[in-house]
Amino acid sequence: MQWWQIKPLTSELVQFGRIDDPTGVNFYAFASMAVNRFEDVLIGYSSFSTNQYASASYSFRAFYDEMNKFRPPPDLLVR
Repeated sequence: MQWWQIKPLTSELVQFGRIDDPTGVNFYAFASMAVNRFEDVLIGYSSFSTNQYASASYSFRAFYDEMNKFRPPPDLLVR
């Protein structure tokens, strides 16, 4: 899944990124996005693979986080 932040008045690209698995094991699809007035972003999506049932997942980015990056999904965090 790809996401883009574009300034509406000038069409200037502010930032962009991709939520994917570079190993090709996990797949992500059917995304939805919510943004608040502070520019925090939450992307919800389905995740699945040959060894995982289809599941709901999400990625979050607070306005003060590094540009072009989301925090790791909760299921990928080291515990």
